[in-house]
Amino acid sequence: MGIRDFFRRFTLARLFRRRKTGFRMGIYGSPNAGKTTLANAMARDYTGEVMGSVSEVAHETRRILTKQEVVMKTAEGTLIVDVMDTPGLASRVDPLDFELMYNMDADQAERRAAEATQGILEAIEALNTLDAILLVVDAAGDPYSQVNQVILSHVQARKIPMIVVGNKIDLPAADLTRLKKMFQRHPVIGVSAKTGENLEAMYEKLVRTFGS
Repeated sequence: MGIRDFFRRFTLARLFRRRKTGFRMGIYGSPNAGKTTLANAMARDYTGEVMGSVSEVAHETRRILTKQEVVMKTAEGTLIVDVMDTPGLASRVDPLDFELMYNMDADQAERRAAEATQGILEAIEALNTLDAILLVVDAAGDPYSQVNQVILSHVQARKIPMIVVGNKIDLPAADLTRLKKMFQRHPVIGVSAKTGENLEAMYEKLVRTFGS
């Protein structure tokens, strides 16, 4: 099942139905782009806690994790937000990949693939509850991936405000120019969630854009 097929699992009425109370911001992106590392940094900086575990194994986050009412205060103002760390969106989830790449046995691989697939469906369904999206992209990778293109088209169709976070700018191959070309209609900011580089600028951008 490809990423486009995941989106087709939901009717337009379901996708456009909105059920929310406070300001909700979803952190989206491909597996291992650094979504949970970024979510942990945000939660740690403003609540003293972390949101989820991080692993080199793809699809470590397989359920939506939410930190409610995170109070972000900067010189730009204040933003009170529910931060949602979502499972990585993928063009396919194949149990064999877990067996070959991560040495899992067949049962482990099947279970992880099933959980990852369910997590992707939940992440897509959650789009109808969001006020904003942080799209986390590996700044050292290819921004023109099928996953990024499909996310971009669906976000623009739903007119959800989105900020693109070019993560891993600490890597020598990082290139924000490619991201800015790919995501011309959306603001792009480079950070390293791992080292903390430029996170303050990202926080200021979030508060300036969505806060009061």
